[in-house]
Amino acid sequence: MDPDPSGRPVPGAGGSSGQEVSAARRRTRGGPRGSVILIGDRVRLAPLYDLVTFAPYRDEQPVYSAMRIGGEYDFARIGAAQCLDAARTLGVDESWAGDLLETMRRDVVGAFEAARDDLVRVDAGTRDAARWVVDAVAGLRHGRAL
Repeated sequence: MDPDPSGRPVPGAGGSSGQEVSAARRRTRGGPRGSVILIGDRVRLAPLYDLVTFAPYRDEQPVYSAMRIGGEYDFARIGAAQCLDAARTLGVDESWAGDLLETMRRDVVGAFEAARDDLVRVDAGTRDAARWVVDAVAGLRHGRAL
């Protein structure tokens, strides 16, 4: 089960231990800027909401992130250098950030495929929509956005 985007706890989302997972959102004048998942004393990155929202609808128009990454909002201009710049700005170890970025780039399509596969018992329209999102995210992986 995915974290509730509203920030409310999601019972059982922490696995078999029954831990509750909550999504914490940092809010600014512009609204939600990012999300993390809190599991006990650990913090994890939340799902890639921007990716889900724009991937299936991408066309020739610029697509912008909800937050600036390495000085850029335009996904077409955000690459590893911008992500590592953002890590430095935030005081995150550059080596760790680079490893995390590579892991995310490698695993993001599989994560969306796993989510799609969880929908096998749902109606055909939902399955088709999930396939559409996965195909769009997979297409991004071969472009500049991922």
